[in-house]
Amino acid sequence: MKQLIILLILLLTSCTPTPKEVINCLLNSDNTLPQLLNIKSISENKVEFIFSEQVQVLSYQSGDNKVTNCIKNGNKLQLIFKENLPITHEYPIHLAVQDKAQNTLSLAVGIRGKNTNIPELVINEFLSRGTETQPNRIELEARSSGNLSGLCIRNAVTNYESICYSFPNLEIIKGQYIVIYINSNPNSEVRKLLESKNVIILEAKLKEGFPQANGMCLLYDTPLGEGTVLDALVYISNTATTFSKFGKAELEKSYNYLIKKGYWTGEPINSEKATSTRTICRRAQNDYDTNSAFDFYIAETRTSSFGEQNTNIEYQP
Repeated sequence: MKQLIILLILLLTSCTPTPKEVINCLLNSDNTLPQLLNIKSISENKVEFIFSEQVQVLSYQSGDNKVTNCIKNGNKLQLIFKENLPITHEYPIHLAVQDKAQNTLSLAVGIRGKNTNIPELVINEFLSRGTETQPNRIELEARSSGNLSGLCIRNAVTNYESICYSFPNLEIIKGQYIVIYINSNPNSEVRKLLESKNVIILEAKLKEGFPQANGMCLLYDTPLGEGTVLDALVYISNTATTFSKFGKAELEKSYNYLIKKGYWTGEPINSEKATSTRTICRRAQNDYDTNSAFDFYIAETRTSSFGEQNTNIEYQP
């Protein structure tokens, strides 16, 4: 009885608990639903769900592609499917799980298979201050052969991005360039020239473009869950005074995440001198990617080199 009185005093004098919280504490009950923290593609036919606590599966519905095995390990749950899952688009499933207190969470989520043949790619050239004659573009350089299926480009880290472009099923070879036109397309003359050099041309139709002055371009291995950043380009123009000079909380949080995970080191690229005719370029012949501003420079006026090796001619004010 003495312990009960002490417990009541502590509850009633700390942070004004709700009556429901008091009852739950006295009854030692838990009515908090388990949370889905992340989804990972483990293989072409295996997906892992990570929850906030240990759960058991009540049911799952996966359409024609049946689940052949369910593996539980602590707060992780793996589903193995009879057939390979699609990579370039989501496959819908319904899942119901329950924690030890019998709190039930029902989910309707889209899942994907894992691309097991991802090439080594780097962001090679970037233009976000484009015009009608010099459209915004992103260029990737393939440093090994592989397939682009399911890879994606975001303008911030997972859960903070506002745009995400997913790549189609495309085989590429080492040394090839992939040029992505943002909400635009090359004219016939430019297209013919690029295609003659075996350059892959893609058109990304997005609800918005990349920020002109302060932002980031992130290449991910998948749009599913948290994902892994394969390469990053982070830039600021020193015009904003808030949120670490990014001007937006989402970008500041994304930048801190990149630093914490080692996807980026040091200060962002100074993009102040970048224009529609001065692009952000990766230093040519720089085989080692330092994941930092050191890898990039502002190209001299009218020396953009989309679809070919960068010139290393830096802009000198």
